[in-house]
Amino acid sequence: IQALYGENGSHFVQTMLNLVERFSEIQVVTDQYTSPSYTQHIARALLELLERPENGIFHLHNQGLCSWFDFAKEIFRLTGTQILVLPVTSEHFPRPAPRPLNSHLSMTRWQELGLSPLPHWKQALAEYLSNHELEN
Repeated sequence: IQALYGENGSHFVQTMLNLVERFSEIQVVTDQYTSPSYTQHIARALLELLERPENGIFHLHNQGLCSWFDFAKEIFRLTGTQILVLPVTSEHFPRPAPRPLNSHLSMTRWQELGLSPLPHWKQALAEYLSNHELEN
């Protein structure tokens, strides 16, 4: 599961929206790629999988790939938020443990079994933000 976000817990989408309240500009890495995934879509997919006799390891995420920078830009575009997002490389954010530059996982097994594809990450993000606005 990649870059999860949803109704509960701390996650990148909420972090970005919180930063808007404190800063007029932020820096986000452009050289790390992931597949952002909405927990409601993951949960629905897991329920579908539970109805099958399959077992083993499955990689699961919303479709598509983006940098964290692209993900942040889309969050702000969809929310109509005005903030300057500056592209930086991973070197600007040293971490105790190295982060992979590409954490995208193959869903080949999922697809070969004919299980339902998950929506594209942009569609999923729009759905999450729409549902999240209704709750607030």
